[in-house]
Amino acid sequence: MKIRDRPEFRDKPKPLSFGPDVLVIDAAMQMAKRNIGSVMVIDANQKLLGVVTERDILNRLVARERDPTTTRLDEIMTAGVRVAKADDDLIEWMRIMSNERFRRLNAP
Repeated sequence: MKIRDRPEFRDKPKPLSFGPDVLVIDAAMQMAKRNIGSVMVIDANQKLLGVVTERDILNRLVARERDPTTTRLDEIMTAGVRVAKADDDLIEWMRIMSNERFRRLNAP
């Protein structure tokens, strides 16, 4: 089964994305407003630089007592994230996610 065959892939809105210099408070407010758990961090050419998840905000901001009104997304993002293609095999990606212990898969 291909990733594109899953209803979740077809029905979900485009992922929320921000530039690296956006403040965590602004991204977190949009995440809460839209009830989503992560945002993509992209450069001016739409290249994926990293991802910020609720977990990143908790562990890299709150737990370290950093200020969300002055901390930028690129300071807490997870860089080097894996990206799937719509034609990739879903089961293979499930195996990779399990083996490499990550929860979210970015698929444009």
